[in-house]
Amino acid sequence: MLASSRRRVALLSGRNSGFGGVCAVLAVTATLCGCSKNGDFFATDPEHRSLKFSDTTGGEAGGTVTVYANQSFGSVRPFFRTGISGDFSNDRSASFQNVSIPKASGTATLSQSWSVPVLAGVAFPTSDIGLNIPKLTAQIYGGAEISGRKAKVNLTEGLAPAGAATSASDSWTSVDPAIGGALLYEVSRWAGQPINIGPSVTVAWMGSHSFAAPSANFPTETYIVSTGNRTDTRVMLNLNFGISPTTEVGLAGGAVW
Repeated sequence: MLASSRRRVALLSGRNSGFGGVCAVLAVTATLCGCSKNGDFFATDPEHRSLKFSDTTGGEAGGTVTVYANQSFGSVRPFFRTGISGDFSNDRSASFQNVSIPKASGTATLSQSWSVPVLAGVAFPTSDIGLNIPKLTAQIYGGAEISGRKAKVNLTEGLAPAGAATSASDSWTSVDPAIGGALLYEVSRWAGQPINIGPSVTVAWMGSHSFAAPSANFPTETYIVSTGNRTDTRVMLNLNFGISPTTEVGLAGGAVW
């Protein structure tokens, strides 16, 4: 009877920890989504305009490698995940008009080229949180998304109608805090290792980045673009192949906004 009681306590503990982990992910995700801030466009006169970049949905596709710990903690398996993805069709633009004495009007554009996840988390059967679907595993994780980003600005100045257009661009690498979760269902086995498929949702927070565009017509004028803070949400479909008891490789594709 004592052994039976201990099993019940262990089961309840596992369920509570899994449920608590899911709640923690939802709470932090909501916090990150509330941290967005519009970009800015400055002139040295000075003058300032807020930039609201468009909420464009782009695509992302790539591969992942997941390494699980040799030791499990009950039904919970810690893991580490990395990989690389390419991004496409995700240009976000914002326009401005008649800024400063030169009456500058134009467009600023922000985009992402690639990303590398660096994530640690835990995997556990969904029965731990009361969802009794055999072969369905839940994952919660956190860490960072390392991303290659680009921004550019193109403008004309109303007080120099025959003058050259002003333009500038910048590329940088950002390390963005990230958190998320996944559901993976085992559809088959190959060489004794599982093949899983399922969705994942990851939210990353991007800090603001600034760059300058000197005027092509007025030597004393410089324009500064600030991208603002924003969240990136990735909704991906994952296909993972186990290649050993502790390692799996995966293909992932989906949408980012």
